[in-house]
Amino acid sequence: MPVRQNWPYPLGADRIELFLHVTDRMGNRKRVRMLVDTGFAQYCVFTAGSVVSTNHGRAKSIITQYGQARGYAMLLELPQIRYSQMATCYTNQTVKDILTNEGFDGLLGLEFLRNFTYGGDSAGFFLEK
Repeated sequence: MPVRQNWPYPLGADRIELFLHVTDRMGNRKRVRMLVDTGFAQYCVFTAGSVVSTNHGRAKSIITQYGQARGYAMLLELPQIRYSQMATCYTNQTVKDILTNEGFDGLLGLEFLRNFTYGGDSAGFFLEK
């Protein structure tokens, strides 16, 4: 049976955000605030601080619409819907500058969303696994 999690839109905002956990090699979890962007093709990009403290090793770097991005293996978890996935995530200075000003730890893209049934309405956004 599918498991669903809803996130209301922030007051006065028309953007999608959610909280997930990144888990380090020792099993320590860190809760991070993520912006969701269907226009970003990759899995995720983080501000450097989140990645440095929780990565599981380096991965291939790439060029994105934001420029050069360093790759890292990251364990991402959404316990409310029983989601746990090792994914290649990135860091990028341009994205960091934008996200930090808004209080976000990272950006989740279309590759992340393809793991779920997702959608939204005027009240909020949902993921279903």
